[in-house]
Amino acid sequence: MLIGLGSLELWNLPHLTGFACGIPLIFVGACGGALINYRSERGLWMLSALFAVMVGLFLSFAGFGFITDVARTGFFAEALLVHWGWGFFLLQLLYLFVSLLRVASFNWKISKQLAFSAGPHL
Repeated sequence: MLIGLGSLELWNLPHLTGFACGIPLIFVGACGGALINYRSERGLWMLSALFAVMVGLFLSFAGFGFITDVARTGFFAEALLVHWGWGFFLLQLLYLFVSLLRVASFNWKISKQLAFSAGPHL
């Protein structure tokens, strides 16, 4: 999270994209802090799925924006001339989305195993 906050300061400097790199790093830190015990604590799959839905919605909005820009201009080459920071931003979010889905799947399996091994609740 601190690296993300530090890279947000780069946003004030000219021609640097600290904003595009800093926001996902802060979100990765928040996800990592919230899901640190995903291998042993039951029920964290729900939080991981919620984070994955948030990231998935943002990725779908960003993809929709890219497609509409290409459709509006009619030139795909101009759309590829986006600054490298935005590509890195979307790559970070895509990796985070896949990782959150894997954490949710793993923790869901662990939660089912622990629920069946605990026996009936009286």
